[in-house]
Amino acid sequence: MENAVEITDLSKCFKVYKKQYHRLAEMVTGRRLHEEYWALKHVNLIVKKGEALGIVGANGAGKSTLLKLICGALYHTGGTVCVHGRVLSLLELGTGFHPELTGIENIFNSASMQGFERKEIEEKLADIIAFADIGEYIHVPVKTYSSGMYVRLAFAMYACLEPEIYIVDEALSVGDVFFQQKCYERMRQMKEQGVTIIMVSHDPAPVISFCDRAVLLDQGSIRGDGKPDIILEMYQALQYTKGMKTDCGITAGEHVEFGTKEAGLSGCSLTDEKGMEKTVWGTDEVCRLRVEYESEIITEPVSMGFQIKNGFGSVVFGTNSNWLGESLRFANGRLCCTFEFPIYMGEGSYTVTLAVSENKRQPTVVYAWTEKALAFEVISSRPGQFGGSVYLPVKIRI
Repeated sequence: MENAVEITDLSKCFKVYKKQYHRLAEMVTGRRLHEEYWALKHVNLIVKKGEALGIVGANGAGKSTLLKLICGALYHTGGTVCVHGRVLSLLELGTGFHPELTGIENIFNSASMQGFERKEIEEKLADIIAFADIGEYIHVPVKTYSSGMYVRLAFAMYACLEPEIYIVDEALSVGDVFFQQKCYERMRQMKEQGVTIIMVSHDPAPVISFCDRAVLLDQGSIRGDGKPDIILEMYQALQYTKGMKTDCGITAGEHVEFGTKEAGLSGCSLTDEKGMEKTVWGTDEVCRLRVEYESEIITEPVSMGFQIKNGFGSVVFGTNSNWLGESLRFANGRLCCTFEFPIYMGEGSYTVTLAVSENKRQPTVVYAWTEKALAFEVISSRPGQFGGSVYLPVKIRI
């Protein structure tokens, strides 16, 4: 069997009662006193063995519900879920832990409920304790633990017990950054060993760097399925277009575009002060971003802007003409603008997102938005003088 998880036409409906006693009254009288909330609607998804799948979407999109259905924590309303392999899941923080038991007691208690024999747990106990690294707290009731200690123990236990399918739902976000790095390194090792990993995260960095594939959930349905960077661009586009006055159709190819299509990007470039186009820049060089749009329709003032994103899809800088105090207009169907700025960034790969919208600080109409309109590299012109993703021209006084 090449597939670890096979989901067909999966739906999940929750009954929502306005008052607590309505549930009992409905059972007694037979009258319907609830409203239906469909958390998932006709979801179809296949996860291959050894694949790392990222699931993204806004709060309430159905991500956690989908994971709980996969690991058997919920019953589905319709469709089928077929799982091939032993599943371990790190979902809600502390799930499966008894607050009165110590860390070690909870390891045995929780792992046994997952179907592990005591001998298997004893063989892995030293590895679990070492990975959790919570010191003497391993002998203390977990009701005294911080949220970070909870997730340390839970992740260590499940990661060291060698599952075939490992499910993680945002739990790592409560740990410190060093433990997060340790967890992702462990998951990479698991992936190399053929473990199937399904994870939910609002942070684009681990999805892009770790996952082979990503799925976008929106209002209980799969909106996109493909390369992690494209799916995250679609997710960000959905977030930007919520509350827009006009329809902004989202299209995804090599990059994502959306907007009313009343304006079109006709040209863009990155040049130095001499007008030479460049794709490789040194730290603190001066860059000129030239952008041109065309429109035969728009007559009112507009705002033109850009974002710079790093290799993990996170915005490192963004601005627009409105924020800079300028009001722009199309002249003879054409609008050209140049932004000049120093490259105060660390080494790495970056992309430029371009957009034109109505001239408001928080626009509700976007005419055109283009992800990855340009790409460039930064190499350090000041090796050994700084580290990180941002360069600050620091002066030292003693």
